[in-house]
Amino acid sequence: MRKDRHNNGWTVQGASTDGRARLCWGHFEVLFHQNVHVAGAHHDRLVEHLNQIATFASDGPVILVGTRSAEVVGVQPTLAAISDALRGVLASRAPVMRFARFHQVDGESRCFFAVENSAGCDGDETFGQLAQAIVDAARELPSVDCTIPVPWLRVHCELRRRLDEGVRRLPLHQVRSIAKQCGLPHDGLSLEVELEAMLAHFHSLGVIFWLEASHTRELVVLDVQWLLDAMTCLIRNFDLHPMPGDTRAQRAMETEWISLCRSAELHDGLLRYLWANKEFADSKLSLLSTMEHFGLLVSVPGRPVMILPPLLAFGGADALPPMAHTLSECYMHFSLAEQRFPDLLWSPEHFATGFLPKAAFYRIVAASIGWCYNTTAGFDPLLGRNRCDVAFGCSRLSFSLTTGQPVIRVTVRQGKPLEIIDRLRLISRSVLTRFGNLRLRFLIAVPGATNSYVELDTLSNTSSASVMYIDGIPGATTLQTLGTLLGPWLPPPHPPENFDVMLSYRWGPTDSELADALYDWLSATHVGNRAMVVFQDKRRLQAFWHGRHRYSPKSMNPYPASSHTSSKPLLRPPFPTFSSVE
Repeated sequence: MRKDRHNNGWTVQGASTDGRARLCWGHFEVLFHQNVHVAGAHHDRLVEHLNQIATFASDGPVILVGTRSAEVVGVQPTLAAISDALRGVLASRAPVMRFARFHQVDGESRCFFAVENSAGCDGDETFGQLAQAIVDAARELPSVDCTIPVPWLRVHCELRRRLDEGVRRLPLHQVRSIAKQCGLPHDGLSLEVELEAMLAHFHSLGVIFWLEASHTRELVVLDVQWLLDAMTCLIRNFDLHPMPGDTRAQRAMETEWISLCRSAELHDGLLRYLWANKEFADSKLSLLSTMEHFGLLVSVPGRPVMILPPLLAFGGADALPPMAHTLSECYMHFSLAEQRFPDLLWSPEHFATGFLPKAAFYRIVAASIGWCYNTTAGFDPLLGRNRCDVAFGCSRLSFSLTTGQPVIRVTVRQGKPLEIIDRLRLISRSVLTRFGNLRLRFLIAVPGATNSYVELDTLSNTSSASVMYIDGIPGATTLQTLGTLLGPWLPPPHPPENFDVMLSYRWGPTDSELADALYDWLSATHVGNRAMVVFQDKRRLQAFWHGRHRYSPKSMNPYPASSHTSSKPLLRPPFPTFSSVE
């Protein structure tokens, strides 16, 4: 655990290495500040930190620690009052606090351990009680009772020795050599299979950082700080945190430098200055692939440029050009799995509850940009600080953050809303796999109603006999009536009568992703002076189609004869080359 560098405000330092225990450190000095708004702001910050950790692990023990406790003695509010106020805020807004370890002091139960920095361990007995609480929490972790083969332990000790000597990363072939010297593989296993299993296990415990993806597997990181240092060279506020290579980069590539700072566009040539350190330069491909893996970077096909979505928070345009027109809107609402919401009908006050990590928003933006470049020709995304305009094939849409709400507003400017929802589901699925405890709901405003919204997934599972009462719509509303009002967002009752191409596939996640990308690309392709009509058969993905519609062999012909048949490939090879969608 590292000491927090900030003097004021609650901060959270370090989840345990297996992602389950969370030991939260920080200062509570400002929590009893006379300015209620200041205290509230830091309450918000602590809630955000706790919920960020909860998106990865929601059932591990939580320990809060407040420092400089001597400054509270003899003043108001007391430590007990501070604890009560903080507990009230966290209990309602941070679900993970139900696993908090409280500090029992003279019959009082505090939600944090109050320690005095200047007294040290010998002068403040709370340090000893805190240490015991940490030990007790650690003993409950599954990793504590985990047993590993002795040769694996030898490899671990050797890697730790290298780290103590200042080696911060190793190429995979050197780790393979170390493993052989330590006795791997066991009988019946190949060295490669056991090596990958061992590295994956060490990675899960936080001992090392290693990803099995093709371009990242050749690098084993012993010190994660090395990885963060490399990423910080590219993702930072360039005005507040200058680095030695910045001046050379500005002189040699002034235009590209401006694009990086203002538009989050990283030209490949800048890396020779930003990663001038030989350690980073030698691992360039692995580092870029790792950043791409986490949605911190998006490659632009056919151009020596990469997009860094997190930089939009520092240098993105405050406002993009106004949208020409709006067809319809939907809302992507995010929350933790433990948070509860209405089943079908929502009101505006429900939008304020939930949680959207900024990292998740930038990953969705990154994945959308990657999808845009791989399915659309001649369209460049527009990136702003809180808005992103992209294209999915022939569809045009915008993402925008809603201030103070865990919501992304999706504005459809061109295309079919249903197809856009399908793509957003696919893109979001790849993002949500990184945030195991995060949930996503799609909400649509009910036309003609007064501040009423429908959750689409719940609607599809609602009995057709259901009747509801919606403000602004007279009388009872049946599911059929509601379906009519939300028609563009719902699957059509039957497939198109005429089409140029039909896509049918095996229904697996990978097949669906390929077919969706192929559909978008073909839909944006013109046949003469008209757009190609593509039918994507999703009958097994849409339950209400299955068994209700029958097609003759003639109508099922996926490639009907037409005058536009050509030997030239319709897709730019290789296809697809997804930058951010896994």
